[in-house]
Amino acid sequence: MKRVKLLLALSLSLLINMPVFADENSMVEMKCHVQLLGGIEHMYFAKLPLSKADKLTKQLIGRTITANNGNKDKIYKVIECVKLDSAFKGFASKQLDEKTVR
Repeated sequence: MKRVKLLLALSLSLLINMPVFADENSMVEMKCHVQLLGGIEHMYFAKLPLSKADKLTKQLIGRTITANNGNKDKIYKVIECVKLDSAFKGFASKQLDEKTVR
């Protein structure tokens, strides 16, 4: 009887505390505060599989993008990346996010 109660309590706690498993192929939208060659700061938006979201920062460095001025520039530095609906931590990133038109 003691084992049954223990097994029941363990099973119940696992069900309650079990995270919702996201499908690795589900897509997530990200926004990144990046610095281009020449010092221009830019907001970069991406939609990618959830499994690749944690590697986005490293993958962006050196990528050529079209900046707001229409010129193609390379990303020199990634300052911060977060999910599209999340807020940035850095002050400069927050300011750039507020100025960016979507």
